[in-house]
Amino acid sequence: MKKVVLRGELGKQFGRVHHFDLNTPAEAIRALCANFEGFQQALVTAAERGVGYIVQVGKSAIEELDEIHNPTGQSEEISITPVLAGAGGGGIGQIFAGIALV
Repeated sequence: MKKVVLRGELGKQFGRVHHFDLNTPAEAIRALCANFEGFQQALVTAAERGVGYIVQVGKSAIEELDEIHNPTGQSEEISITPVLAGAGGGGIGQIFAGIALV
């Protein structure tokens, strides 16, 4: 089982910690969309409010969108953190639009 952590408004709306049997961050996003009505819409419409997302596996942020399909390893945690799209991330990782994640 993989621990998936939603931070910020996503965590408030859909619950902060979830556990799923999965191997990639892409599978985590699909599982959240399938299990929580409105999750996909929340990701897609966030761009209208100037919000993007940083996806991390363990302590490493995903730098390229294609990396969400890479296996996470045995004991890694996946976290999805909403950030202001213009925030730049300060070297933390790439900020992705919600629609790109879906």
